[in-house]
Amino acid sequence: MNFQKFKANPIPFHVLMALALLMAVYMIFSLFMRLHFSPNILRSVMQISLWLFVCWGFYMTKRWAWVVFSVLVSFSVLSIIHSLLSLRMPINVLPFVSMAIGISVIWLLNVPSVRNLFKIDERNGQMIPHEMTNFSIFCLIIGLFIFVEILGISRTGNSSIPAKLFISLLGFIHLSLGFGLWKVNKTAVQAALSLLIFSALSVSIVSAYDYFELHRYLAFRKSLFYISIALMMLGYWVKRVTPKIPSQ
Repeated sequence: MNFQKFKANPIPFHVLMALALLMAVYMIFSLFMRLHFSPNILRSVMQISLWLFVCWGFYMTKRWAWVVFSVLVSFSVLSIIHSLLSLRMPINVLPFVSMAIGISVIWLLNVPSVRNLFKIDERNGQMIPHEMTNFSIFCLIIGLFIFVEILGISRTGNSSIPAKLFISLLGFIHLSLGFGLWKVNKTAVQAALSLLIFSALSVSIVSAYDYFELHRYLAFRKSLFYISIALMMLGYWVKRVTPKIPSQ
């Protein structure tokens, strides 16, 4: 992309580009601040590299950059909600401001001019329903969130072993379903409803087992969090995506 073409892009695109650059600068600043306290900089370097990669992809209007940006921001919003429900984050104005900013960024990413610029809903020269595209990204976000949760990177992976194994399976299901729907794979489309029903039922059973097995007060809220996600995904597929899928 030449600079003149870059300047001609819609205003929401420039706002998103500026936000990505600010995030990369913030990560670099945090790295320098952390050098005084910890020699472990691998995670910070990976975060900086990821955001710089997103900035480059955004400048080149690569479709994957839009997807990565959407997944990262949505993942952050989901993490904040989970932390508030688990009471691992102090109740003050900062989490809610962060959520408001994240939701605003997600809205900007879905402005029609931005979606059209990145050709988000185009596959092999054909347009697909935007509901299916959004749903595939939702699946990727949830699958990624589940794996981070189970691995304990967010310091909440303290469920029982059976619950961890089963929830890990749900993470794999969501990631596989997300990739399959993104590629408009026929098998993924046909199996989606069955997998979503299985996820909604199994997460309810496993969360209940986790709560009664460990007798943890916060497990109840955590269970409701996962059950709500499973039911919302099922409802979105049935009400919004299924009616848009062509019969052929």
